[in-house]
Amino acid sequence: MHHCHRGVRLGSVLDRRRGPQRRPGSRSGSPARLGALLVACAAFAIPAAVSAGSPAAATSNSTPTVSTIHVGDAPDRVVVGAGAVWVGDVGALARVDSRTEAVRHIPGAAMPIAVSGQAVWARAVLDFDTVERIDPTTGAVVAKIALLGSPAAIAADADAVWVVDSAGVLTRIDPTTNTAVATIPLGSLGFSVASTPDAVWVSGQNADGTQSLLWRIDPATNTLVATIDTNGPCSVLASGADDTWAECGTVQHIDPATNRLASTTTNALNGLAVGPQAIYALDTEGNLTTLDPQTGRAHHALHLPPLSEGIALGAGSVWVANPALTDATNLNGAGTLLRLRGLPGAP
Repeated sequence: MHHCHRGVRLGSVLDRRRGPQRRPGSRSGSPARLGALLVACAAFAIPAAVSAGSPAAATSNSTPTVSTIHVGDAPDRVVVGAGAVWVGDVGALARVDSRTEAVRHIPGAAMPIAVSGQAVWARAVLDFDTVERIDPTTGAVVAKIALLGSPAAIAADADAVWVVDSAGVLTRIDPTTNTAVATIPLGSLGFSVASTPDAVWVSGQNADGTQSLLWRIDPATNTLVATIDTNGPCSVLASGADDTWAECGTVQHIDPATNRLASTTTNALNGLAVGPQAIYALDTEGNLTTLDPQTGRAHHALHLPPLSEGIALGAGSVWVANPALTDATNLNGAGTLLRLRGLPGAP
């Protein structure tokens, strides 16, 4: 494990190698090729304005402190809970202690991932159509649940685990019995899923693959109650408390009272996280934009390495995954996890 000294800003140089492949359906509209940064420690520049298409935003007057943690080869999913930070890789799962930043690898599990209570849920590496429940303390697999297709995204709350798969089927898992209790066919392909106490939101395509849609499911009855034409794929969904946001070309707020989308002009193709005081949007160029959850207005922006992908909130920090952005490899791999403290509205 290698750490930057907190609060120190270091320069970076250009790495001309190609970045990792994007997953089908989840990065629609991303540039075909992006230069990666060769970073010994993450360097942050606060631009005068946020990324193209975003409203002119006030820049942050303070530089967040940062530490860099080596976690694997191509990390691009992050969740926080069950006493740790969990980072998903193409074929691995890493547990990061939020206090010591020590890394432990969990064999046999990979993205997508979710966490709730004292359980971590992830795709089984050797069985693409299976979700595993992992004990967060021991790292042991305590249950396996078979699905109808390969998991595309997982959302977990106190009452249920929701998995949308590559076949466009939403499966509800009861965490008390570790069994699938409902399957809800929605379309031909699933992109993302997010849950609140009153609604489960799933993005994907219709049965013949010609339309991008957003579905609302009532968790009390496990039934489809609304279908929204999004005019483009919603690659990322993220919830916090009763609030749900989507990346459908730009960041959009889902109004549960009307089942309508309210659009902003900020992009978040590479990550979206919802907090009580701020929304964090990560675009393909590495711009991390902070939005007001009440108005959707962009207030602050930071520039991160352009292949940064995957973001989560928790343990007083904002966590961002970076697939293999550094040559300073060690036993934990070349991919890194950035820990940012001191961002506006951070928990």
